[in-house]
Amino acid sequence: MKKFLLAAFAVTSLNAFAIAFITEAQVGEKLEAEKVIEVNPRSVQALLPAGSDCAQDVMSRSSRAYVIKKGNKSSLYLTSEDLDGLNKCTDL
Repeated sequence: MKKFLLAAFAVTSLNAFAIAFITEAQVGEKLEAEKVIEVNPRSVQALLPAGSDCAQDVMSRSSRAYVIKKGNKSSLYLTSEDLDGLNKCTDL
């Protein structure tokens, strides 16, 4: 019984650290965007306001960055968790 509980705990713990897979289509639906492009978070690091939540989140291994086009505006969004954690970082 102890082995079973240890195995169940280990599997549950590993799932807690799993990186959520998010597609560009899912981001587009959530933000009602015309166009979504996933970019490397490290490549946009210089665009982020210093000391902001986005600047801190970009260093996470699980961070994802997206350039979003809505109308005539483009914005940079970042998440370090999942689709619900998307944050607008800056206008481009």
